[in-house]
Amino acid sequence: MRTLIADFGNYIGAPWWALITHEDLREWRPGMVDIRHYPEGASRRIIDKCRFRRDVIMRGCLLIETAATWSQLYERMELDSADRISIELGRRENLIEGVTVPCAKLGFCFGSCTFAGFTNARRAELAVGPAQTFGLFAFQRARQLSGSSVLLAPRPRLKPGQRDCIVLSGRGHRNKEIAYRLGLTERTVESYLRDACRAYGVRTAKELRVAAVLAGEIGIDEIYQLP
Repeated sequence: MRTLIADFGNYIGAPWWALITHEDLREWRPGMVDIRHYPEGASRRIIDKCRFRRDVIMRGCLLIETAATWSQLYERMELDSADRISIELGRRENLIEGVTVPCAKLGFCFGSCTFAGFTNARRAELAVGPAQTFGLFAFQRARQLSGSSVLLAPRPRLKPGQRDCIVLSGRGHRNKEIAYRLGLTERTVESYLRDACRAYGVRTAKELRVAAVLAGEIGIDEIYQLP
């Protein structure tokens, strides 16, 4: 995998690259992906100090659906002084412009495939399409090789009424308000939520919402919408 990624990076003009899951990479565990050739300083700041949640590129990954250049990421983010310092430190290590591909799979750790060190923005822009195709397939294969479990999609466990109650609960409504909105009795709402908890093997409403989202029965957009 390392040789394949390096060859592709050289082909598109990117000497630095990283195929990683966005988690603590200091200790290996099954399912973790960590294949990279990155400047020592950047690796020390982001990986060794476990600051990946603060890294501007990893945060930017959450805002895109397909590959994007770093310049495009910066345009979509509110950068603070720490971000600007991080960007400047990266530039000193030849991390001037890059292309990052978000790699997401429901229920699994988010990841990304990044190519960096392009000599100019135009070369990075031309690499977006090829990087998107290569990055997704490379990450999928890397996850398989990492020992990540293969899960079968479970059958739906929520009835329509239960699902409606969970969505409204996720929006902050109490059982009484949910009952009013759905034209139900408060006791019915309680029974719907209780039965849904039993179906997922959880105890609290918070656990229920998380379980339903991870199972794909409720979308995050139904509960919370970005401003």
